[in-house]
Amino acid sequence: MRDEAGLERAITRCWASLWSDRAVTYRRAGGIAADEAAIAVVVQRLIRSDVSFVVFTEDPVSGRDGHLVIAATYGLGEAVVSGLVVPDHIVIGPDGGVIEYAIGEKHLMVIPGAMPGDGIREVPVPRAMRSVPALTEAQAIEVATTARALAGRLGYPADIEGAFSGGELFLLQIRPITTLGSRAGV
Repeated sequence: MRDEAGLERAITRCWASLWSDRAVTYRRAGGIAADEAAIAVVVQRLIRSDVSFVVFTEDPVSGRDGHLVIAATYGLGEAVVSGLVVPDHIVIGPDGGVIEYAIGEKHLMVIPGAMPGDGIREVPVPRAMRSVPALTEAQAIEVATTARALAGRLGYPADIEGAFSGGELFLLQIRPITTLGSRAGV
């Protein structure tokens, strides 16, 4: 999609997604009133990710103090956020070191098409890569250090989406962790 009409259609679809069954169900489950619902659309350059991740600066499941959780996989982040794969699960302790690294079943990845406007597609992850950590220990620590610093500056526990492309770290999106509820004052 390289023209204004295509961009306008895509933005309209994003706005309409605020009222999708999935979004409405999520808000109801979280006790979020319909009149509190809002959506914004950001138009940004596609990062051709080698590895994508979602990082929570506080553990949204166990609530362990000082623990940060990363979910990582190959390709674009769509495979993680839409639940297409079981991503690698990395826990970073309060001291900043990796205390757990569980390799997920990364059987497929989402990649951009070869040409602009080709969209995205799902492809199998080569078998040899499926059992290899998506992030190196150094990359996991870099993600954690960056995420903690950013959450500290923002003043709230953060849910951050990011990627590595060509060895360079990119942060793509940040928002408060919504699943912490009153425990974190969010």
